[in-house]
Amino acid sequence: MNARPRSARGGFTLIEMIITLCVFVMLAASVFGIFGATLESAGALQDNQNRQDQVEALAAWLKQSFLALPANGTLVSYHRDGRPFHVSGIIWGAGTDLQALDLQAQANGNYTLRLATCVAASSPDDQASAPAGTDGYSPALARFQTEVFNDDSVLAWRPLMRDLRSVDWRFRVPNSNDWQDTFSSGKPVLTQLTFQPAGMPTSIVDDFWIPPTAPPVGLVLAPAASLTTNP
Repeated sequence: MNARPRSARGGFTLIEMIITLCVFVMLAASVFGIFGATLESAGALQDNQNRQDQVEALAAWLKQSFLALPANGTLVSYHRDGRPFHVSGIIWGAGTDLQALDLQAQANGNYTLRLATCVAASSPDDQASAPAGTDGYSPALARFQTEVFNDDSVLAWRPLMRDLRSVDWRFRVPNSNDWQDTFSSGKPVLTQLTFQPAGMPTSIVDDFWIPPTAPPVGLVLAPAASLTTNP
């Protein structure tokens, strides 16, 4: 009787395949986890950089605009009921060359800093600028204040920076070292903006000097064209 030789074992057993599959799944999960964390970290860094760019652009534009405020210009602040800050916005300029920065509440509890410019009216009296040497108050300023405070539909608001947790202003009057929470007429010598964008651990404080005399020839109120907004 001839014995048949036993053939060599081929392939994997079911247990071996299950173990191999489990090891592959764990390795894949680790790789995807590391990849996802890397993408998340890169996204956070990009968001922080975008916020920093916005902060720098806003500061540069405000500095230029306040430096360009003419000798007969004025700056006023106002407060809206229900806002947790001393100042909800400011208006500055001279004659009909006026701009306003305002806070708009968002659904998530944060705020949007937005900009509006004065729209010329048909009334000749409204077009008149205040004469040099006064506090800069004019019919155009009175009308613009009312439109801004009432959020009139005639105004075209442009968002400058979204998701701000806090925004507030302070003002230092001439011949004084004291800060005021509000300002009603004339020009302060210093304006301080304090704000905290979402995602930043601390508030940002910027001081802006407002010259008491007219700016150099050719220096005009800067449009906010260079400012970028959050998507």
